[in-house]
Amino acid sequence: MIGVLNTRPREIAPPLSALLREAGYAPFEVPLVELSLNPKGLRELHEKAGHPENYAGVLISSPNLLSAMQATGEKIPEAFLAKPWYLISARIQKEVEALGARIGFVAKEASLNGFLREIATHNGAKLLHLCSSKTRLKPDSLKAKGFSIENLTLYTPECPPGCGEAAEQAWNQVRAIIFASGTAVHNLFSARPGLAATMGTSSGPLPISIGLSATEALKSNGVRHYRQAPTADNAGFIAALNQEFRT
Repeated sequence: MIGVLNTRPREIAPPLSALLREAGYAPFEVPLVELSLNPKGLRELHEKAGHPENYAGVLISSPNLLSAMQATGEKIPEAFLAKPWYLISARIQKEVEALGARIGFVAKEASLNGFLREIATHNGAKLLHLCSSKTRLKPDSLKAKGFSIENLTLYTPECPPGCGEAAEQAWNQVRAIIFASGTAVHNLFSARPGLAATMGTSSGPLPISIGLSATEALKSNGVRHYRQAPTADNAGFIAALNQEFRT
């Protein structure tokens, strides 16, 4: 059975591992990103909910935010669930819809550039950007399409203690490694640079990227051989693995 390193954050790794087993792969869970919620940001979120008229909608670029909040019992205020949500990536669409929020727009290309190309122009609409410390946007990022942005940092993606050792222990048992974010790629190169440098070579596992941000992180670290999932979700990971190992 082909071993696969599942590097998703601990809170959201089990569903992917279950799919991997169902598809005939052997998952090894080694989270490379730890989601640390920001108490100050959460307080500000609830304070801002007292004046929802200040915002035309909610912008979200981080696919892990809602999972991190759900794992700790934190909730999005109802005042913001009543607003239209603008998604830079479709990866979080189902979670947003499960909250009862209305989708205002979803970019087909999961990137800021794709969002800008695809969305219609709005006149002076202010969006509250719920983000991580790594996904903050410049206030004028969407100015060309008539939006203004207010960033609100709700969590920080950190490198989990001991992740390097855990990856090293599993390394020789896997033939592929799954990356759901660019941060996970950078964290592996930070924790075990020599090990990470073997990815995509004859002596290391094949990296599977969920989308553009993870792919760009791989390329920026010198990884030349990789696969990008055809869709930015767990099913896309399985499809990419099957393309590589079952065809």
